[in-house]
Amino acid sequence: IHLDYSPAGARTHIRCFHPGLTAAAAQVIEIEDQLGRNNQPMSSYKTSGGPRWALFSIWRPLKPVLRDPLALGDQRTFLPKDYLPVNVKTPYLGQPSLEGQTHDTPSYLARYSDGHQWYWIQGQKPEEVLVIGLFDSSMEGVNTASGGTLHSSVELEGAEGEQARESLELRCLAVW
Repeated sequence: IHLDYSPAGARTHIRCFHPGLTAAAAQVIEIEDQLGRNNQPMSSYKTSGGPRWALFSIWRPLKPVLRDPLALGDQRTFLPKDYLPVNVKTPYLGQPSLEGQTHDTPSYLARYSDGHQWYWIQGQKPEEVLVIGLFDSSMEGVNTASGGTLHSSVELEGAEGEQARESLELRCLAVW
C-alpha cells in the first residue's frame, strides 16, 4: 500500500525530476519559495493567489486484468497513524550533469487496517483507464494525503492461475 508522493515529495518531484517539469511548474515554485522565505507553511499556498496544481497518475492495462487488479483506497477510511513516511530514490532525468544520480522523494506507505475500504474495476479492460490523484494543492492540510490516493494491487481469491496484469502508467502535472 503506497502513495507515490507526500506533500513534500510532490514539491521535490516538480523541482528535481526533469527540467521540463520544473519549467512547467515555475510559477508554483516561485510562490512556494517565497512562502518558505517568509516562514509560512506550505498549506498557506492555496490562499496565496498562485495557481492550483496537482500530480496525477494515469494507469491503463494493456489487456483485461483478471489477477491482482490495481485497487484504490478510500482516503476517508485511513487515519493519520496509518501513514508511514518513507523516502524513495528517484533518478534525475534530462540533466546530464546528474546522470546516474538519485534524489530522495518523500512518499507514504500505509499500515493495513480492516477499516480501510478498497475499490477496483473487476476485469478492467484497456479502455477503462484510471486517473489517480497523487497530490492536490487545494487539499493540503485537509488530510494527510493532501488529495492523494493510496493504492495497491490486491490478490483475488481464485485468480491465481490467471495471467499477470500488464499496464502503462503516465504521471502528469496539471496547473490551472
